[in-house]
Formats: sequence, structure tokens, C-alpha cells
Amino acid sequence: MLKLEKYPGFYLVVILILAFLLRVLFLGSIPNGFFPDEASNAYDAYSILHTLKDQYGEFLPWYFKSANDYREGLYMYLMVPFIKLLGLNPFAARITSAIIGTLTVFIVYHLAKEIFNQRIGLLSALFLAILPWHIHFSRITFRAILLPCLFCLSLLFFFKSLKHPKWLIVSSILFSISIYTYHSARVFIPLFLLGLTIIYREYLWKHKYYTFWAFIAFSVLFIPQLIYQLSPEGMARANTVGIQTNLSKIISDYLSYFSLDFLFFDGDPSPRHKINNTAGLYSFQIPLLFLGLFFLYKEKGLINGYYIYG
Repeated sequence: MLKLEKYPGFYLVVILILAFLLRVLFLGSIPNGFFPDEASNAYDAYSILHTLKDQYGEFLPWYFKSANDYREGLYMYLMVPFIKLLGLNPFAARITSAIIGTLTVFIVYHLAKEIFNQRIGLLSALFLAILPWHIHFSRITFRAILLPCLFCLSLLFFFKSLKHPKWLIVSSILFSISIYTYHSARVFIPLFLLGLTIIYREYLWKHKYYTFWAFIAFSVLFIPQLIYQLSPEGMARANTVGIQTNLSKIISDYLSYFSLDFLFFDGDPSPRHKINNTAGLYSFQIPLLFLGLFFLYKEKGLINGYYIYG
């Protein structure tokens, strides 16, 4: 067995190179075609570059108008320098996702290392580097790729704050920024933070000073988003796709994303959300998933100095 702890820097560089190559090779032509959403995002970045307005004439908007909804603008602003350097073409539009995806692999290494150990960090980075779903979304101009990147970075600083509370404020700022990445983040991030607060309530109460300022920092960025979310523009997406009110249907749809068919065999029913007929995860990871859950349950309590379960 390779002694991963002996040359961690070397192995990490190899993993990052692999991750980047899987995301950047033939980027302009694979996947085939250029989705309307990709074209719209790219043109908005191009318009911001040359006019400081989006394609509808709005000056430096936080949210960009699309055909039937409004999209968070953070991703489009990140595209601007690449459009400037490489021009308005599929490769220039997609390279933003490729870089964000590779950066996420690097962040996941540090996150897993912080919680567990260096070996787990390297293996986590490797698995993410070769995961079909992450490779695919790192190769298309969809802003959704920003969410796992900023979420993992936010969580990394949160775990760092358990040893050095000052990082709690940085974590809260990053969590609030991550809400400006994709529609689902508006629900997922607040609910996740609620759970995190419940689990680590004793720690947060112990460090009331940093908790208070972390809450203030989060609120400053979150409240404008919440106000917008409740506006007609913010509700446009929900009104377009429809809001499900049948509780059993909601639960059934939610649990379907955890099914083995969705995760390992059939994947997303939308062909533009997967590589050919490949699911998001590999079938060889099924036993690893259950082993991971087993060991997390067995080791509940302290992991690398962190109290994981409240």
C-alpha cells in the first residue's frame, strides 16, 4: 500500500493535475453543442465586460434576468476576466467552471484532512477528481458548480474555528456568499446552518463574542437576498416550475435523490445533467458509502479532535 503520508504534496499535485485535465481537455467541444443557458451566461458576462450592463440593460445587477427567471450573478462576474482574455467562445465560457471544479478538489482535500486525516483528505480529493457528476458540471457554463466549492470552503473554515474561534466570522461570510450561487442554495444553506447551530450550540454559546459577530456578518449579506427572494422576481423560478403542496409527493421526490438508481445507475433523467448514460457516482462506491456510514456511526464523538455529534 502506498504511504500517502510520506509525500502528500506530491500526491496532491498529481490529483489536481488529473482533476484539471479531466475538466479542461477538449473543453470547447465536449460536451457537444452549447446549451442556451451557457450562451445566456456567456453573453451576460460579455455585456458586463463591455457595457457594465447585462443583456437587458441593467447596470451591474446582483441577479441577471433570463428568459423566464432571474439568476444569481456571482458566476457571471467570475466569467468576465476569461471572456476578456480568451474572447466570446465556448472554451472561454466554460473555463470558469473547470477552474472552480479543480479548486473544489483542492478545498475538499483540506476539509477532509481537517476533519479526519491526511490519508482521507487525499482519497477524498481523488474521488471527487474522477466523479462523473462533478466532471460534467465542471465542463459546462452552469453556475451550480459554485455551490459545492463555496459550501466546502465555508465548512472548512467552520471546522477551523473549533480550534481558533476567529475563523467563525470568515465561515459565516462564506456561507452567506454561497447563497448567491444557485437557486437551491437559498433553501439548503439556511437549513444546513440551522442544523449546524443545533449540533454545535454549546460551542457557539461558549464563544458568544465571535458567534454574535458571525451572525451579524451573515445577516448583512443574507437579508438583502431574503428580501429579493420574496419579491416577484425572486419567486419567478418557483412560479415557473410550480410549487408542490402534496407532502407525500415532496417527500417521495426528495428521497428519490438518495436512491441507488439515481446515484449509481440511471442518474439524472435530464441528458444535459450527465455524461451520456452515466450516473453521478460509480457503482464500486456503493460498498464504500455504507462502510463510511458505518464507521461514522461507530466513531461518533471525537474525530481528530472535533466533536462531530452533539
